[in-house]
Amino acid sequence: VGAIACASGQAALMLAITTLMGSGGHIVASRSLYGGSHNLLAYTLPRFGIETTFVAPRDKDAWRAAIRPETRLLFGEAIGNPGLEVLDVPGIAEIAHEARVPLLVDADTGFGNAVNTYHAVRTLERAGADCIQLEDQVSPKRCGHFNGKAVIETSEMLGKIKAAVDARRDSGTLIMARTDAAAVHGFEAAIERAQQFQEAGADILFVEAVTQAEEVRALPQ
Repeated sequence: VGAIACASGQAALMLAITTLMGSGGHIVASRSLYGGSHNLLAYTLPRFGIETTFVAPRDKDAWRAAIRPETRLLFGEAIGNPGLEVLDVPGIAEIAHEARVPLLVDADTGFGNAVNTYHAVRTLERAGADCIQLEDQVSPKRCGHFNGKAVIETSEMLGKIKAAVDARRDSGTLIMARTDAAAVHGFEAAIERAQQFQEAGADILFVEAVTQAEEVRALPQ
């Protein structure tokens, strides 16, 4: 089980990419992204020697042609901006697996209760996801660093995690469980939730919005 703590979703994305890529490497990304994601790929990461080739989100031939031996990541957002071009997740998954690149999908809150979560995980795994992230905010959710967040009861989230674990056909499909409880109930409550998420079967833990340095250092312990 791993843990990650960041001050923002953008920081988490930066940390995840740089950890995966190391120094250098290449990314193939959809050209239809939100501003922060585009700026990270187009302007920030090149300073670390990480180059990105942007392609049309639904042009599978362009994705394949852009892959190089040093490609480590295929990046897209399900509904991109501008243009609201919908990403072809099964198609990109197929290309990623051809290139031996793992596919992580953010499944939000599971799109409902435990039953919805079960079907979401089953569908995303069938589409090619190697890792599926779920979180414990109420739906509709808010950005992890906005005020006014709320989280569901721990017992309800445990039901979703157990449903996700039961839904996967391949034990190699990883379930990442995120908690936003730190901003709502405090750091200790978030850690307690994360430990219960692990006991329920989550493979990776994501404690969102931890803002104190000593808390970040305490997480791996």
